[in-house]
Amino acid sequence: MKPPFLSIASLYRQNKQNKMETKTMNGNSSSNIFLTGAIFLANLDFAGLADYAIKAAVGGAIWLGYKLTADYIDKKRNGK
Repeated sequence: MKPPFLSIASLYRQNKQNKMETKTMNGNSSSNIFLTGAIFLANLDFAGLADYAIKAAVGGAIWLGYKLTADYIDKKRNGK
């Protein structure tokens, strides 16, 4: 009859006797990458991203306008 619990030493001996092998996967992982990418893209809010892109472009254009105007005024002021 087996004891109701096994000690760590007996588990170590059993694993050594069974000669458990670790198997590694040497296959192509592109399908895993594709699946992960598809899951991430499915969860994206494209309307929100487009809205953000439009706001960023408008904000950048406004900033560029202010910068060009400030440079023009500064150049005009220093030229006199």
